[in-house]
Amino acid sequence: METLEASLLILVIAIAKIFATSFTIGSGGSGGVFAPSLVIGAMLGGLFGGIFHFFFPGIITEATTSAFVLVGMAAFFAGAAKVPIAAILMISEMAGSYSLLVPLMLTSVVAYSLSGGWTIYEKQEKTRKESEAHSREFMVDILEGIKVEDAYTKDVLTILGDKTVKEALYFAERTGHITYPVVDEKGKMVGITTIMDLEKEREKGADYRKIRLMCTKEVIVTYPDEFLEDVLHKMDTYSVGRLPVVKSGEEGEKELIGIISRADIIREHCHRWDLLKDSSSS
Repeated sequence: METLEASLLILVIAIAKIFATSFTIGSGGSGGVFAPSLVIGAMLGGLFGGIFHFFFPGIITEATTSAFVLVGMAAFFAGAAKVPIAAILMISEMAGSYSLLVPLMLTSVVAYSLSGGWTIYEKQEKTRKESEAHSREFMVDILEGIKVEDAYTKDVLTILGDKTVKEALYFAERTGHITYPVVDEKGKMVGITTIMDLEKEREKGADYRKIRLMCTKEVIVTYPDEFLEDVLHKMDTYSVGRLPVVKSGEEGEKELIGIISRADIIREHCHRWDLLKDSSSS
């Protein structure tokens, strides 16, 4: 009778703990779910141990009922938190022995399987890919494997270096862009200019000055085989929103083959991200 009474007391404590934890968390109070899960699991394990000892005293002795407490802790937490392996290792370390490894593994796997999709961590994302906290980490990981040649824009509006400021301004007003690479008649990059630079020259009365004489010669560029992560670092370092894509030629000449912007990088990242999610869900 003492064993049965003790089992009933344990059952009452387990139910009381469940309600206490539910009310605390549900009302917005300060409290966790890790320790309560272990306590509830221990109570339920002890309850089963007491019941088995009551009905099968020859098989389950009073000394071995304590093992049910540890097994119950592991099983309940494995099912509630969806961490069967962690529960097995944690309880084994708490007990200071791996003698219960087999029953811990069995009950944890069964509890994990029976719990289905339910978990005490409802807001936790299923994978790191879906976690906002790891989005930046995954973004860098994806960009590390993508090169400029996969994302840059090939059709670029350029201005010939022999054009005058007046001609370039007329062209810029019609196209509506801000920045223009300056090239020679062979498509080799000479420099870069902006509509603000052109307007400053016009204010100086230099309408007929050649663009190749007033454009910025020292231009930060990127190459087709450069990774997008490195391109982003360049953009951040020099505070620019786009970079000319060039191909190195003879005598240090740089042939302009396109341009890459932050929008191009974001677009390619989103495309690769969608492919990654599709592959993981299939």
